[in-house]
Amino acid sequence: MNKWNCLVIDDPINNNENEDILKTPDEIRVEITNWNNFKTHNLEDFDIFFIKFEDYRDFDYNQTKKLLTLKSGELKQIKFIFTTKIFCEIILANQKKHKTPDLISSLWEGIPKSTNKKGNKIIIINPDYTLSKLIFNEKNQQFCWNWAIKSEELPNNSYTLAKNKKGNIISLIVRIENNFLIFLPHPKNKLDFIKTCLENIDKFWLELYKKGLDFTIKRPKWLEDYDPFKKKRLIDELHTIEEKIKKIEKFEILLYGYGKPLENSISTIFSLLGFQNITQSVDRADLLCETENIKIIAEIKGLKDIAHERNIKQMYKWRVEELNKEEENVKRIKQIFICNAYRNKKLGERGNFFDQKVIKIAESHDWGLLSTWELYNSLLKIWNGELIKEEVISIIENQKGIIVF
Repeated sequence: MNKWNCLVIDDPINNNENEDILKTPDEIRVEITNWNNFKTHNLEDFDIFFIKFEDYRDFDYNQTKKLLTLKSGELKQIKFIFTTKIFCEIILANQKKHKTPDLISSLWEGIPKSTNKKGNKIIIINPDYTLSKLIFNEKNQQFCWNWAIKSEELPNNSYTLAKNKKGNIISLIVRIENNFLIFLPHPKNKLDFIKTCLENIDKFWLELYKKGLDFTIKRPKWLEDYDPFKKKRLIDELHTIEEKIKKIEKFEILLYGYGKPLENSISTIFSLLGFQNITQSVDRADLLCETENIKIIAEIKGLKDIAHERNIKQMYKWRVEELNKEEENVKRIKQIFICNAYRNKKLGERGNFFDQKVIKIAESHDWGLLSTWELYNSLLKIWNGELIKEEVISIIENQKGIIVF
């Protein structure tokens, strides 16, 4: 069971009755207060509230401030409200009295004013639904009320729990921001009712959460064909923009990446450029791919410094393995070393990506040396229409030493 902190605000509860309500599961801490003392509590400390308004009450300035805090929906809280047709006066900051004939409607915007229908006979809505059974079950006593709203005035983000015989709503759940407000008729034995609710609070919260996801007005199907603002076109444009952003972020890894993320990004980019049969391996070359003319074996590194000879040693091994793998090599093999040197530095602070010895070795072996910065710029040129993919493939195929687009 989750840990819960509960505050009961109800003037009629006396000290003798307090002992009964405190006999709740150990995971639930319950405090009981009245309307004179509730202003001393930090309401943010509580997850659950049981609130009983008196039929008539005046609130002084400090009580009014706390009352306005009570209506806040910023925190995830469940507020059980025993509804009453409440006439009251509240004192505002300028000491001006504000009279309201229906405090619930005044406090929670969107809750309609009560029709003030009295009664004690209820009709449970959706009796098979778990929420209804958790509240109105065989353990409950009789209920009575003098607060009700008309069915046609049911607020948005709400779910009806019970009606009277005339069809007026006397119990409902409303979601306002992060709050679930449960408006209830008055049970004959309020303490037993609260105790039962607290014993089932985990189940109740789970059902509230699941139902809360559906507390929205459903869009009618006919609206899909009514689009004077060209919303569909905007959605398509949004998807296109999102795809472009994802692609750019793949490109950006070239400027700071290393290890597997860099290898994966380059694999994706080579696929976009049009290279074929792209494969990655843990125990072989970082990247294998083909064009119509050649087979490429690529070693990929993200380095904190310039690329040295030790960084290209494995390229000898990959060539031998590739030559031994096939009896007949139909395509010419081209090896390239792709490097993101000085990866922790800003682009303007980086030096040459390859030292002179690496360049000489590459030229003598017909290897290509491709900096991720150069590859990034080639993608930018393609993006701006200054270069085509076929040109990039041709340059990688044929240039030896440092590859420049």
